[in-house]
Amino acid sequence: MPRRPCGVFRRPVRTSPHRGDLLSCSTLIFLGLFLQGRTSSDPGDLPVHPIDRVLAQYWRVRGVTPAPPCSDSEFQRRVTLDLIGRLPTPAEHLRYSQSQDPRKRQRWVDELLDQRELPLFWGERLASILLGYPQEKYSLGLAFKPMLARWITANLEQARGYDDIVSDLIRSSAQWPPKQGPDAVYPAFGTIFLNGGGRPDGFEEVLGRTARMFLGISLQCAQCHDHPRDRWTQEDFQGMLGFYARLDTAGPLPGKPPRTWAPPVFLDGSTPRDGFRRISELARLVVRPENVRFSRTAANRFWAHFMGQGVIEPLDDLGDGKGALVPGLLEELGGILTREAFHLKPFFRLLVTSEVYQQSSRSDGAAEIGAFTRARVRPLDPEQLFGALTTATRPGPDKNVPEELRSGFIRMIARTSDGEAASRLSEYTAGLEQALRLADSTSPVFAGAKAGTGGMLDRVLAKKLSPPDAIREIYLIVLTRPPEAEELSKCLHHVKEASDLPAGLGEIFWALLNSNEFYFNH
Repeated sequence: MPRRPCGVFRRPVRTSPHRGDLLSCSTLIFLGLFLQGRTSSDPGDLPVHPIDRVLAQYWRVRGVTPAPPCSDSEFQRRVTLDLIGRLPTPAEHLRYSQSQDPRKRQRWVDELLDQRELPLFWGERLASILLGYPQEKYSLGLAFKPMLARWITANLEQARGYDDIVSDLIRSSAQWPPKQGPDAVYPAFGTIFLNGGGRPDGFEEVLGRTARMFLGISLQCAQCHDHPRDRWTQEDFQGMLGFYARLDTAGPLPGKPPRTWAPPVFLDGSTPRDGFRRISELARLVVRPENVRFSRTAANRFWAHFMGQGVIEPLDDLGDGKGALVPGLLEELGGILTREAFHLKPFFRLLVTSEVYQQSSRSDGAAEIGAFTRARVRPLDPEQLFGALTTATRPGPDKNVPEELRSGFIRMIARTSDGEAASRLSEYTAGLEQALRLADSTSPVFAGAKAGTGGMLDRVLAKKLSPPDAIREIYLIVLTRPPEAEELSKCLHHVKEASDLPAGLGEIFWALLNSNEFYFNH
């Protein structure tokens, strides 16, 4: 069956009429003087949701109309992929689609947030953001990444905040050699970076990575000279490096003089408290609520995951906040994350229940102007793609996919991207088509799409459905929607021309797995 563009990319949808701005001239003048050109409206005429409120003001000033809401099935698929990294099952979709509850979207979100799959997915996703996708067979990053994912998962299951997790990771750079055991922060974030190249003294590298990941600044550019594009100086870099001074126990490398260390000074001028370890003080200063760089950097990364684009790009170089797509949005997001004590569940709930998240990705062009005016069509990240494939084709509900199969598949998808692709949402150039071509069709990841393997297609055949109903079932499994009339007609014709029903349905199954609609989140 030939692959063709999915309907979600070709059907235009009319947006709702633009609502007029009822502000009086005096109000406009007042706001123009005191808000530097940003206008507002009667508070009662704006959304209550804090994120939607900021965006509604931004769009109104620019006279743009956002896209209408997505359909219920599109929302269920999108939010399930984004929160727990897999597709809804046909049973879940049937229960959801038949519900008449006007709050069913909210209830589905709450159900996802309570699932065991949430910390599992985010443990793995955050490990990818921190370590990227190491490819070398014997690299420390490749060996430690599953351990780091399990450690983050355990922390999320205990409802620890993102700030506590990051604080432990920063403090773990004091651990050399790496420790194992129930009380150890393992694997040590700093240890991996310090020894990624076999060097026991790479403190400049770990500082640079820490600043990028958790403060959103490219501080390493100030290592040898003042930053060419930002405010940071060599003195700033050396002051931050001073927090690592007392970890330097390995001695100088052969042929190199001993290090000299500047007194530890944080970027805002703060210094360590007496009686506390310097590295612990660095962790405290990074994640404290007063440090808005930490909250905004974290909020920007999470926003990019759910919306497909950061408020500021690149995600690891926010600088002083210049270049934000929507003024004030990142400040609002960082404030929300801080007020939630950096707990991810309530923050995620707020993101995915916003109107901006629930917009359609389809548009007739009316929603092209301005930022975040429609949902961004984006390829599934490697973790989501693996989850989508195994949900659609899994060999059985009681069979777990081996960890080595998961990690091998994810490395294959990401192998042509650079090692830190996940931290910048860069595109994965290998993609699904290459993965499908290279994959063994008898692999557990793909075999369930064929008859006689005990996988998903066999379960469809065991129901002894009529050809139209079997095709509808396959569409629900793979695309979380029923086929359109034209699609159903073409599929029935294909089944009729096939050697037998299992072969024809298997070819349809495989074609849908190859479709853009499956490969993209939309």
